[in-house]
Amino acid sequence: MFTAMTTPRSDGDLAKIFNTLDQILAFKRSRFPFMKDKLDHDLCLLIGKAQIEGRRANLTYITTAELGTFSTVARHLRRLESLGVLRKQRLADDKRNVCYRLAPDVLHGYREYLDIWQGALLS
Repeated sequence: MFTAMTTPRSDGDLAKIFNTLDQILAFKRSRFPFMKDKLDHDLCLLIGKAQIEGRRANLTYITTAELGTFSTVARHLRRLESLGVLRKQRLADDKRNVCYRLAPDVLHGYREYLDIWQGALLS
C-alpha cells in the first residue's frame, strides 16, 4: 500500500527520482522489448515467480490468475513462446500437461533489473 511521505522533499530529490525512473524505463525498454502491454508483463512476472519458487506454471495455474480471457492469455503465451521469451516443457509425470518457464536470458535480464533497482534504492 502506498502511503504519502510526510517529510517535504526538495526539487533536487524529485529530479533524482525522475532521473532514476527514466534510467530504469530505458533499461526495461532495451532489455524487454517483447513486453508490448500489461498482459505480457503480468505473464512474465507470474511465470517467473512460480519458476523461482519451484512451482509449475501450467495453463491451469496461469488462467486461474485471471489476467485475461483464456483466448487472450493463450495468444500472448504463444507469441512470447515464439519470440523465445518463454519455454514450454512437457511434465515428466504427465506428458499431456505442459509447464511454462522464462528463458534463461530473460531470467538474467530480471536479475540485471534487480541490480538497477537495488542500486537506485541505495544511492
